[in-house]
Amino acid sequence: MARILYFIGAGLTKALALPTHPVPAMFDFISTSAEYINDDVILATLTDLERCDPYPYAWRSREARSLALELLEQKRQNGTSDPTVCSRFARALRDRPGESIEDLLERTCGNGNWSSKGADDHFRFAIRQIFTLIGWNIAWSPLISFLTRQFERAGSTHTFVSFNYDLVLERGIQLVPGDRLDPTRMYGFPITLQVTGDPPSTRTHGAVQRLPATALSARGIDSELLVLKPHGSLNWLAPIKGFYDESKGDDLRQGRSVIVPLGEDGALRYFPTTDLPPDVQVANDLPIEVEPVIVTPRGAKKPERQFLRNVREREEAAILAADEVYVLGWSIPRTDTDQECLIRHVVGRRSRPFEQLTVVNFVAGVDYYLRAQDIFGVEHNALRTYNGGFREFAATG
Repeated sequence: MARILYFIGAGLTKALALPTHPVPAMFDFISTSAEYINDDVILATLTDLERCDPYPYAWRSREARSLALELLEQKRQNGTSDPTVCSRFARALRDRPGESIEDLLERTCGNGNWSSKGADDHFRFAIRQIFTLIGWNIAWSPLISFLTRQFERAGSTHTFVSFNYDLVLERGIQLVPGDRLDPTRMYGFPITLQVTGDPPSTRTHGAVQRLPATALSARGIDSELLVLKPHGSLNWLAPIKGFYDESKGDDLRQGRSVIVPLGEDGALRYFPTTDLPPDVQVANDLPIEVEPVIVTPRGAKKPERQFLRNVREREEAAILAADEVYVLGWSIPRTDTDQECLIRHVVGRRSRPFEQLTVVNFVAGVDYYLRAQDIFGVEHNALRTYNGGFREFAATG
């Protein structure tokens, strides 16, 4: 039996992007967001960041800040934004040197003033909204081809450790012929609740607008396939602070599980972005405000919720047991120091080295591949590298 372990980063989703729906990665999140600036949520996020105190960007752009203030004033006076000014603002954002979205998230959530808190909320809305807008407009063929080839390996088991908030990997697995995903256990912890409807786009004052959560039954699929997401996922709906209470008796409130949004046919889906956290009604319990789980690398080190601790434990077990490892589009950034330490620590406990390490990236330097080799503790003859990106790799067989 071949136990295969995959580490998935933003480079995988970006490699599948269509020209009409660009996908952001770590260092081009702002410039890619600017391509969606006509969306109200995205525009609100980008203008809010410019007036945040302390300023979240390492590179201060007077032009971007001036245009953001102009757009905010237009919105206040007229309720709309001038498309010409929006276009100039987008250009100013694209001209700014790229920096890590995780650095920006750390700066906005690390300060206690109201400006930073508002920017942090908008940022998380933007992440959700961008991938909702992208949806399934992805070049699926390379991913499905690769997964099909992997799943056809006789007697193989597959564990994916994905650092992506998006659902491209999981949906790709669903699209491969053969039923392999059981949503009740695919993420490494038990899930028993689903929502198949959408919340109202805005709340009506005084009206009761609760989204029912219904039971999610196990599919009975005998599959050795897991998708572990240490940084959370856009389809993990968990109680917000104030509704999360370890003293309560149910798994949802105690942080042991989440609610997943599914289509009527069981297909994975994104949950629509709303102005305020939606109320979800679980059986006869009081309504609970929920939101998708987005965890920065700093928060992933010592997660407070039990389901995230379960994910971490399953990841450690997978590293101990794996025969082969694939690193697909994960740049191993400095903000993921915790993951690097975790991998090194568990690799040091293994009784034998990995049989093979395959590392796929796009125009990365030699140092990157040598670093990956060192982290996973393999000899040079066990290392395979592909520097032309995932699409080229998937086509090579």
